[in-house]
Amino acid sequence: MEPADLAKEPKAKAHPVPPPRGHELEKEVVEAAWKAKEMKREQGKVELRGAERLAVARERHKNFRARQLREREAAAEALERDISKAQEHLWKTQVQTNATLEEMESQQGVYQAQENDAIWAKQSLAFA
Repeated sequence: MEPADLAKEPKAKAHPVPPPRGHELEKEVVEAAWKAKEMKREQGKVELRGAERLAVARERHKNFRARQLREREAAAEALERDISKAQEHLWKTQVQTNATLEEMESQQGVYQAQENDAIWAKQSLAFA
């Protein structure tokens, strides 16, 4: 046979239907047994594919959860950095505010002293 002829030849089933033997009842029994065996084989294949799919699904789920956990941890770290920066900014602002208040109080003291000196100067000119 030529290789081209082999390609045209129909592919044989892995488990072909057995040829019928004996009388009609015997044929039915043989065929039913064969069908039961084929069904069991197919069921095994389906169960194997299901088990493989389940394993793949579990692996995907595990990877998804791991990625989700990494993303959550990264978000928590970013949030902690933001909080730290905000606290640092708040602290600097409070220090600057306190310094400004102290400066204003000292200036107010200087202005008050100048005002008191001006009042005394006016009063002493008025009495003089």
